[in-house]
Amino acid sequence: MKKKILFLCTGNTCRSAMAAYLGASIAEKYFSQEGFRFDSAGLMAADGSEASREACEVLKEKGLDMGAHRSKAFRREMGDVADLLVVMTAAHKDYLITKWPELADKTYTLGELSGSGRDIPDPYCGSFAMYQQTRDMLAQDINAMLHSLTQKS
Repeated sequence: MKKKILFLCTGNTCRSAMAAYLGASIAEKYFSQEGFRFDSAGLMAADGSEASREACEVLKEKGLDMGAHRSKAFRREMGDVADLLVVMTAAHKDYLITKWPELADKTYTLGELSGSGRDIPDPYCGSFAMYQQTRDMLAQDINAMLHSLTQKS
């Protein structure tokens, strides 16, 4: 069973951070017996940046507080301890596999694992509605991914 899931995006202030918080919430609600653990990082992130205000607000609408989140830059050793590296786009996957080919067997887009096949668009500097749409896409795909992972075990 793939239990330690690391979500990755570009800056770790929107998508991957929201994914980790949503993943923990969904897993606690529907998959608590599975023991999933979630974290996030950014492929181009600076360490220590706060989550975007809009990302925090759209998660607060769902009862989640991500105000304590601080961005982390992805480091190779993070890939060693994660069971799955879940990226937001095919471009993220290509970048990660090109830079660290040894991580290819555990690197997937969220769309691959959920079955949606879609990339998760970056809402950064977009409208509040874009952040809500991204949050909802993440929640839907994470729920489908966790369902799929639990069926394969």
